Amino acid sequence: MLKSEKHTNRLAWLGLGLMGLQMGFLARLTWWEYSWDIMEPVTYFITYSTSLVMFAYYVVTKQDYNFPLVKDRQFLITFYKHAKKQGLDLDKYNSLKESIAQAELDLKRLRDPLQANLPIQQIQKQPQLKS
Repeated sequence: MLKSEKHTNRLAWLGLGLMGLQMGFLARLTWWEYSWDIMEPVTYFITYSTSLVMFAYYVVTKQDYNFPLVKDRQFLITFYKHAKKQGLDLDKYNSLKESIAQAELDLKRLRDPLQANLPIQQIQKQPQLKS
């Protein structure tokens, strides 16, 4: 699981780095090498290509392209790949994770004073304060 998280984070940082390099490269071409008149169509086609790639992602995965969903998808792909390599029983793993989540939910509900769900008789038998 830790490998999958590291791999997903590495991909996110790589994407950020590549976007930064692209911005620096375009800025260099715009202000030092050429002018905005030449670079404007280039940036337009780069933006249009990015939109095309994001739409292709939607067509292939049937999911909107937003970063948390993409990150989760990449994490799951990497996790399942590593689990298969290690011989992990994913059905058992998933059932254990569901049991843990249910137990945590039950503990949270039991600890919450507003969710005590005391019967009405116990509430009415509480001693009254005399004024």
